[in-house]
Amino acid sequence: MALSTDSRFLGLDLNQLKADVLRTWQKAPQWPPLSWLRPEQMLTLVPTQGDPTVIWESGSPAPDSKRSSEFWAVEIPENMVLRKTLQLPGLDPQDCASAAQLEVQAISPFAASDVLWGYSELSRSSQVVRLQMVLASRAQVEPYIQSKIAERQQTLAENAKPLLQPEVWVFAPQHQPIVIQGFGEDARAAAGRKKLMLNAVGVGIAVLLCVAIAITPTAQLRLRAIEAIHAYEGMAAKTTDVVGKREQLMQSADKVGALSEL
Repeated sequence: MALSTDSRFLGLDLNQLKADVLRTWQKAPQWPPLSWLRPEQMLTLVPTQGDPTVIWESGSPAPDSKRSSEFWAVEIPENMVLRKTLQLPGLDPQDCASAAQLEVQAISPFAASDVLWGYSELSRSSQVVRLQMVLASRAQVEPYIQSKIAERQQTLAENAKPLLQPEVWVFAPQHQPIVIQGFGEDARAAAGRKKLMLNAVGVGIAVLLCVAIAITPTAQLRLRAIEAIHAYEGMAAKTTDVVGKREQLMQSADKVGALSEL
């Protein structure tokens, strides 16, 4: 008899259900009550014009511009990128990324090995998602990035640690950063996941401590009751002989009373 490989149970596709649950948990750190678990990171932006500035990963200026960051990004000139606005149905971010990749493959004037691309959400509603897509040529972008790395390395002290690979940014009309994929963004993403994990572990330990504090009085009362039971049982064991002799004495007294009556 052949085994069934159908993953449906009571009309539900278990594989799809598992994927939906996993996707929901992956978006959990973006929920407002949990967004503080993954704090926004800072990085140094090297713009096309002007001095490097410290900003948040959202593109907004950081309050403490003198604070250094191990992560940094290079903005590429506008004449190196092609832009397109893409309108999609109300898809989730993972599906939007897949749709953007398919659109890049369809409209890119560059070879598959030469194309660089990225996108950012301009607006989102339950019905429509608008994306800003950018495309660039690797042959043009990489020499520009290498020149910026050399310039920044010269400005740092000789004993400074080596620079991480920079991210490559382009800004959307609302000054949102569009990250060109394939450069240093993975290091910042890994650091964000590490902070998220550490904060989640810290919250878990705090919850366990609160639960322990809450149940401590009840646990103490239970331990005292158990100790009292053990003490009573020990005392009863020690007085077993005395109780037996007392019963014998009472029986002898009853016999003496009966003899007295006779």
